[in-house]
Amino acid sequence: MEKTVLIADRYNVAIKGTSFILKKISKNILIDFALDKNSLIDKVSKCDYDILILDIEMLDTFFESTIKNLKDLNPNLKIMIFTGGKKEISLQYVCEGVDAVISKGYDESILREGFESFFNKGYYYHPELLYDFINTTKVISSFSRSGLEILSDRERTVYFYLVKGKGLLEIANELGLHQSTVSIYKRRLFKKLNVTSLAQLINLYNKYGLSTPDGTVSL
Repeated sequence: MEKTVLIADRYNVAIKGTSFILKKISKNILIDFALDKNSLIDKVSKCDYDILILDIEMLDTFFESTIKNLKDLNPNLKIMIFTGGKKEISLQYVCEGVDAVISKGYDESILREGFESFFNKGYYYHPELLYDFINTTKVISSFSRSGLEILSDRERTVYFYLVKGKGLLEIANELGLHQSTVSIYKRRLFKKLNVTSLAQLINLYNKYGLSTPDGTVSL
């Protein structure tokens, strides 16, 4: 039975690499692609894809709003996400209902294993990720809904770009905003997270994701 797959990624080389792996798994795959968020939303709203393979970093918002919107557009859509983020971020995607999580850092053998499991069983979670999801309640609680709601969607997006080492001008170009606007979002999220420097922000990310050190919400 033929399956229709949408690959959403900003980079053609990544789309070609993913397509190559998929074709080796099955010949009964029809592949389409989207290079930006608008194209992604448009295609999902118009076509009944079986599977979405999504590079989550191509989006300008993160977490539950994006996944929920995609599921609302196509309730039967199976979603696999690619992420270069930390393990704790992957856990949040699992909580939000994605069907598979693949890290960009996995070896080719694990990538193939993940794709095959996803196509044959409808899901894939790396054993280490699954273990943490089941046993590490501290990690999951650090990404509680109240923690995520500290920041607005746009503030959260700027947060992630900052901890990835992007400068204000680069972030502004990515999001199509003025640099001064990004600077305002930066000041707001610094205040909400009670940090005064980028080093403190990165340290907060490494330890707690979006939560404050004591697990409470700073407004």
